[in-house]
Amino acid sequence: MVEIEVVDRVDVERDGVRVAFEWIGEGWDGDYNSDHPEDEPLLRFTVYRRVGDELVDVDSGSYCTAVSALTSRDVVIQLALAVLDRVEDHARVGQSIRRIAEELSWLDETDAQRVAKRSLASFLRPGTTIDDQPAA
Repeated sequence: MVEIEVVDRVDVERDGVRVAFEWIGEGWDGDYNSDHPEDEPLLRFTVYRRVGDELVDVDSGSYCTAVSALTSRDVVIQLALAVLDRVEDHARVGQSIRRIAEELSWLDETDAQRVAKRSLASFLRPGTTIDDQPAA
């Protein structure tokens, strides 16, 4: 098996809602297969919300995307912030995000290229943290 270098887990959080992007070994046909030339490692996002001091998974809030795990960390942060923008209001109050999350599962390289053209600052709002650090 060929060793690949993928982006580490990225977490963004605002107002008690967290979105994590990570590679958990998925590819186009289930588990990533480096021996298959057309397979590629794909990122998954998972949405959490704070209940007291704990982070809990949001129902139907974890989906594999069509975004390569080889995408730059900065772009993955921007994608995570874009997902957070879409889900946070519903997730914060415990409403279903199933339809929104299903739609976001179609994120792909075109979306990654589009967000890469925007500055990180354009995604930030007060109270946003990136990997548990306040975003400047």
